[in-house]
Amino acid sequence: MARMPQPKAFNHAGFVKINEQFYPCQVHEMSMTGARLDVAYPFDLPDTFTLQLTIAGAAVRSCYLIWQEGGEAGVSFEPFTKTEKG
Repeated sequence: MARMPQPKAFNHAGFVKINEQFYPCQVHEMSMTGARLDVAYPFDLPDTFTLQLTIAGAAVRSCYLIWQEGGEAGVSFEPFTKTEKG
């Protein structure tokens, strides 16, 4: 049985984007499939939202909320999809 890749030590500032609002967060334990977030201003996150690792949006992931306790949350990422250009 293949082993799942383990999350790497990761601590990066990011932004939770909900509609057109940005909320600062820290991204921890990021893997290809998800991450743990510490949101600067604890509030109930929606079931889906966008995580940006830069304010300009150069690195963006669509997230599904898995769990939340106060300002800490676990998310899974929507799988990457390839689009054909032609």
